[in-house]
Amino acid sequence: MEDVVIVIVLIVGGYLLCLLYIFIAGPLNDSASVTISEAAATEQEKPYMIYVFIAGPLNDSAPIGEREANVQQAMAVWHRLCDAGFIPYCPHLSHFLNRHTWRPRNEWLVHSLRWLDKCDCVFRLPGESSGSDQEVIRARMDGKPVFTSIDVMKEVYFGK
Repeated sequence: MEDVVIVIVLIVGGYLLCLLYIFIAGPLNDSASVTISEAAATEQEKPYMIYVFIAGPLNDSAPIGEREANVQQAMAVWHRLCDAGFIPYCPHLSHFLNRHTWRPRNEWLVHSLRWLDKCDCVFRLPGESSGSDQEVIRARMDGKPVFTSIDVMKEVYFGK
């Protein structure tokens, strides 16, 4: 049974990676593809780009269903932030990387903190999480704002 679950997870993970590749690289049809220069021109039209670190529970020791729900919540917020004009980073996607090759929690947290250093602010998801609490403390120590509302973020950064 465990082997079947692993195979299913690998298939779903591969499917998600394919979707991510298509999202980043664009469709395979050349006439519909965006060139790098077109993407750069679109980027220059924005007055500024705000990089957002998504902090929220993952809970490696929780049952797989709870972890999946936490990842789903973070991915949904990632899309909402993108739609609002932000550039989000979602450390919860390490959940899928960890299924491929396991790494200790502390290593993921170190990587997350390095990404946090690069971001302008934090969006904190609801739920208990010692790792997210550490990320929020670090952000505040660095003078970075921590938000729990995308509408408030849009008001602060874009005046909307």
